[in-house]
Amino acid sequence: MTVELATQQNTMTAEEFWTLASKDEFRGELVHGKVVEMVPPCVEHGVIAGNLIEALGGFVKARQLGKVMAEVGFILSRDPDSVRAPDVSFIRAERLVVTKRFSEVPPDLAVEIISPSDTYSGVLEKARMYLNAGVQEVWIIDPDAKSIEVRRTLHEAKVYQREETVETPLLPGLSLPVASLFE
Repeated sequence: MTVELATQQNTMTAEEFWTLASKDEFRGELVHGKVVEMVPPCVEHGVIAGNLIEALGGFVKARQLGKVMAEVGFILSRDPDSVRAPDVSFIRAERLVVTKRFSEVPPDLAVEIISPSDTYSGVLEKARMYLNAGVQEVWIIDPDAKSIEVRRTLHEAKVYQREETVETPLLPGLSLPVASLFE
């Protein structure tokens, strides 16, 4: 569940949000200038994210394709600013800029894992923001359905079921069994 902290009249910049987000025990995102506090993920969510990071990370590292990361803040828009943090993301090596602040470079792949506190429409809104910011591919992982929805546009999706394997042009040669994320 998310709770809006900012008032309708006040908006925050990504730089102001950095100061707020740097505080202990704060977890949230900035959406169109408004701070949205997030509930920490559950164990199931963490297991799926860990499995995905392990699978993608090993593949990417062995081929020196870039970096796979967890919950990195990306500035997706300005004026008003939006900073979102996908559960897992991938940036190709030639686009990677390592900073000590939020990334101004959107990821190539953004992955959202649906949590019990999420709505599908809320996760789809995140996907829309990622795609509008230049993210090439968004994966929406549904723990209940044991599936991965892959979007390259907002209006087209391919859903991979538990017994299927995900492949992506972003990571040529990757063959990820969907079931492996839920073990």
